[in-house]
Amino acid sequence: FRALLRDLAGRYGMRIELRQMGARDEARLKGGIGRCGLEICCHRFLHEPKPIPMELAYDQELFVSPERITGVCGRLMCCLAYEHDTYKRELARLPRLGAQVSCKGKKGKVIAHNIFRQTITVLTQDRERIEVYASGVTVLKPGERKKR
Repeated sequence: FRALLRDLAGRYGMRIELRQMGARDEARLKGGIGRCGLEICCHRFLHEPKPIPMELAYDQELFVSPERITGVCGRLMCCLAYEHDTYKRELARLPRLGAQVSCKGKKGKVIAHNIFRQTITVLTQDRERIEVYASGVTVLKPGERKKR
């Protein structure tokens, strides 16, 4: 590599500087269409994309295969960071996963959220799964959980 730089500098009579480009830089320069059908964010408006930690996917409850949350560059999609604050705010309005709740005269455990519909999925003590609006649910305190 250094020999190549010396040869090029000697041939063109000037200082040559080569820099390595990462996958995100390449995608930003080339552009492309993202999974959403729009031009990729880093080409369109995110000119200095930051690293996206996996915690953002967990916070958004994206328990899917990595291929579904990977962008054109092969890294986690930048839009995960863009949507993160909204997901955190909306999830704070819902009972947490694993919380014991009471709804429709039944008790159970929260096993899923749908922030768009403001619903939760509850696994009842009878092993029945029901989807209910979060507003119609009461979160049980530790002493209330065991009573039937």
